[in-house]
Amino acid sequence: MDVQNKHKMNAHRRPLMLLLIAVSVFLAPSLAPADTIDALYQEASGEYRAAVAMPQRQQKAQAIRQCQQHLQQLLDADIGERYADKTYYLMARCHHVLHDISSNSGDFKSALEKYRSVVSRYPQSPMADDALYLRGILLQGRDPAAAYLEFRKVELFYPTGDMQPKAREKAEELGRKLGYAGAGQTGSEEREGTVKAREKGRPAERAPAAGAGSPPKADLNRLTDIRHWTGSDYTRVALYTNAPVQFKETAIPSDPQRKQPGKIVVDLDNCRVRPGLKTKIPVMDAFLQDVRAEAGSPRETRIVLNTKAVDSYRVFSMSDPFRVVIDVRRKTGQEDAQPRD
Repeated sequence: MDVQNKHKMNAHRRPLMLLLIAVSVFLAPSLAPADTIDALYQEASGEYRAAVAMPQRQQKAQAIRQCQQHLQQLLDADIGERYADKTYYLMARCHHVLHDISSNSGDFKSALEKYRSVVSRYPQSPMADDALYLRGILLQGRDPAAAYLEFRKVELFYPTGDMQPKAREKAEELGRKLGYAGAGQTGSEEREGTVKAREKGRPAERAPAAGAGSPPKADLNRLTDIRHWTGSDYTRVALYTNAPVQFKETAIPSDPQRKQPGKIVVDLDNCRVRPGLKTKIPVMDAFLQDVRAEAGSPRETRIVLNTKAVDSYRVFSMSDPFRVVIDVRRKTGQEDAQPRD
């Protein structure tokens, strides 16, 4: 039986399957029978595989759109979320395939959102690392810096997952193109922090600069540039200095009564602002209001990030050229081998 005829046969059998689910939900509204959900998932996943195997692009797109409808029906019927993670993943894959066919921006956004739903709703799912990896694949043509972060997340959050080797390879490749020297490192240079976990504003431990252990220089280093980039669920701020510096960080929660925003404070030791450098940079995206550089002490420069909807952040250093990088991420729930099909 060829792929097209098999696809048509599945389409004829589906209304009967949905009728059985409707009757079962009416008789026992709390949960549809597991074997019925199992069968419906098997049909939907088989329909997806048959659709992507079609050689003709227009025919494939039509079959994928029909598959999307059936996946949504499965998601609605699967009250116990027996296959919810896999269903969201297949829905994302459908949008991803449609985007590859037509470069439609709606499918691009929907694929990113569905992949994110897999990770945020079902972080322990075996599909979560695949979803993160495929977000990176989807983003790398439009926003390489954002794609780099997605690949790095696979390394950070799923170090034993089967997508980790591929994600590491992709991160290193993009890191070289973006000039992120040492981009594949995940060791002591990078530290993860959460704003909620640091509400008391206690300073974090001092981070060693590259080449720490050498005698301190008598002359002060210079903060030479401040840059920022915004991705779909993060903003990155990079602080460039003329030499490696030590740094420490503090998170200060927002004060709604006083209308004070939350702050992430990074102190650069033995460092002053380069004369003529702009010291207040408006960002005004979904995550940050602005970035400000000011004198902390006679031998210290303080960087203040006034935050908006930020749930977590990380601060780490990179070399060639040396810079201190701050990544801030969205509040959770605000949108809410080869990848598996």
